[in-house]
Amino acid sequence: MAGPQLEDGYTRVANEILEQVAMRKFNGIQLRMLLIVWRYTYGFNRKSAELSATFLATALRSDLSGTKKELKKLLDMNVLKVFRQAQGKHGRMIGFNKYSVQWLVGCNPPPQPSEDDELTGGGLHPLLVDNHTPQEGDNRPPKKESINKTIKKGEIDLPSIHEEIISYLNEKTGKNYNFKVKTTKDFINGRISEGRTVEDFKNVIDIKCSHWLNDPKMSQYLRPATLFRPSNFDNYLNQEPTEQEGDSPGQLTREQRLNYDDAIREWVMKGNDPADFRFDTND
Repeated sequence: MAGPQLEDGYTRVANEILEQVAMRKFNGIQLRMLLIVWRYTYGFNRKSAELSATFLATALRSDLSGTKKELKKLLDMNVLKVFRQAQGKHGRMIGFNKYSVQWLVGCNPPPQPSEDDELTGGGLHPLLVDNHTPQEGDNRPPKKESINKTIKKGEIDLPSIHEEIISYLNEKTGKNYNFKVKTTKDFINGRISEGRTVEDFKNVIDIKCSHWLNDPKMSQYLRPATLFRPSNFDNYLNQEPTEQEGDSPGQLTREQRLNYDDAIREWVMKGNDPADFRFDTND
């Protein structure tokens, strides 16, 4: 019997991505989730896909609550990102963030040379040596309180984060704010130093757009100085978005929600692409 064949499909992942992921402190389910995300994005030659927590749990053969927890962690660490929020009957589009300099997850320290290596002069292959200086005695991922120190060390690419956040704001509002403006950068840096993530900024933008975008009086406040101000940001982040007519799954009944979960699980188990799944509430 023939084994797996490239002709039946394959996933292209850059070697640098594999090396960066291998040296980071991901747990087992997070690594497995990255494999599934790659499979259904890069495996279909695209950057993002509608990958719900239900679909991921099915693909991982894992419980839904644990999957949701680890998915949120990968989003908070900026390893996965939301390319498009849920719109109507379409779920949110998520994908892999290939820019490892933006990841908020620590590296494993390089192995210490053994006593035999010290005696014989042996060493590691130069390609396998980690250039980062490990924090002595601490193998945990960086805590949110330490993000300000990470920024000062230049390990986070702030200009690209500024650009991503403001580009998202401009896309959602139809405006043209400049991410290089000093006050805008200061607002973003301040929230990042408090432990906020790019996903938090996008959530604030989405929430306030649902409240203000169609209000001529309030839409003028969809600007960095209002949204990212320290006295507003946390409050906005914890507000509920206003549901638009026709949104899904917010308007599904409990029975429809269960039917939806069963239907997409059966769809995926048959080997279908989750992005092609459509749910008819009239069935």
